[in-house]
Amino acid sequence: MVLSHGTGLPNWGGEELTLRFDPGTAYGYSGEGFVFLQKALERATGRSLEELARRELFQPLGMTRSSFVWQERFAGNAAYAKDWLWNVAPVHRYAKASAAYTLLTTATDYARFVAAVLTGRGLSRAMWQEFLTPVRESSSGRYIGLGIRVEGRPAGRTFYHSGNNGRRFTSYMTGDIEKGVGLVYFASTYDGTALVQALTSPVLGENPSVRHRADFDRYDDPRLLAVKSVQRAAVESSADAARERLRAIGANPATRPSFDATLELGAFFAGRGLAPLSIEVLQRAVADAPDSASAHLALGSGSESAGDLQSAIKSYRRARTLEGGGGDAERQIQWAEERIAARAQPVAVPRRTLESYAGQYQERAITMRNGRLYYKGDISPESPLIAMAVDLFEVEADPTLRIRFAGDGVGAAAKLIAISRDGTTEESVRSAASRTAAPRSTGGSRPGRTPRRPS
Repeated sequence: MVLSHGTGLPNWGGEELTLRFDPGTAYGYSGEGFVFLQKALERATGRSLEELARRELFQPLGMTRSSFVWQERFAGNAAYAKDWLWNVAPVHRYAKASAAYTLLTTATDYARFVAAVLTGRGLSRAMWQEFLTPVRESSSGRYIGLGIRVEGRPAGRTFYHSGNNGRRFTSYMTGDIEKGVGLVYFASTYDGTALVQALTSPVLGENPSVRHRADFDRYDDPRLLAVKSVQRAAVESSADAARERLRAIGANPATRPSFDATLELGAFFAGRGLAPLSIEVLQRAVADAPDSASAHLALGSGSESAGDLQSAIKSYRRARTLEGGGGDAERQIQWAEERIAARAQPVAVPRRTLESYAGQYQERAITMRNGRLYYKGDISPESPLIAMAVDLFEVEADPTLRIRFAGDGVGAAAKLIAISRDGTTEESVRSAASRTAAPRSTGGSRPGRTPRRPS
């Protein structure tokens, strides 16, 4: 049930995990489900995910450049990407393994895995067939097997999977069982799956029965290119230039952005620090689709980025009404209300405690100046931190991110946990050189449950 995404669990949870549907009755992609499965396996075997993967998969298949946690031996050729905000971004250096998303690998290693799927290497014939047999329909004509997507009945003859992490890197793999041919490619950009059709057709041929390829954007689609031209104007010129370009492509039916693309542009402008343009675009989207929960959610997020928390909550509440409750809006409302509470009742953190947090946490850095902490991510500009509890801080320049410090309560913090608004977390271990013996305050209430990424 977990492998075929039929648990009913959300992709990522917040304060509480609420089932979206009765287990086994529908399809719903869930990272949380894979985390629970990971924990069950680790407990049952007494081994970590990394140990299990190395023994059962990496070593037998010769995947020597693969791991669920960062290894320093990867540093020599670790990739960089262009993320969704057009920043140069490094690969994540995960310190904690998660079955849902922390796999670090190479195209060559991943091709070894795809080759094994094509032949069933390492599995009994019965298990191989079960692995590729459709379990439930994920969308019209598309099915999920035991952790892998398949097309064809009664047994999937074409398998595939795509994904992205942090909207930086993208990947795609596919294989045709009857032809015995597969393909893997990695792209150092957030929209790399736009190449799926162009790369798979020469290798696997044009096959009308393989319908999933049409689900992806095409790199040469006029609308996609038009949206990129707006983004380029925002990055390389100004908000005014982006506004004019958006007006120009909107006047042409062949290049006019879709509704979803318009919402993405609004988020892009907010992420680039162009709050007025973001609000302008998203308000227009709400006017065009007043009953769209996603439009109100996007406008709420844009308002948060602009620092208008009351307007953000108003938009989130409208989205909650349209969702009927239990959707993303509930978490957004809680997040924004916690921000308001932190400003209404500032938390005083002892100077000595603040000093104990300063240090290097893998690619993240915490510094202290004039009695205040500052956060610098791997690509983000330096930003002041606002205390929400003794050990929990809001990143002032990024309303979607919070930082929690964790340790054993004796010396300096041992790790930093980056908490995202969508309910995911990512841990960064403190470097030994930056640790001090300064005692730190512990305890302090945290607003709500600290979301898990697990990663």
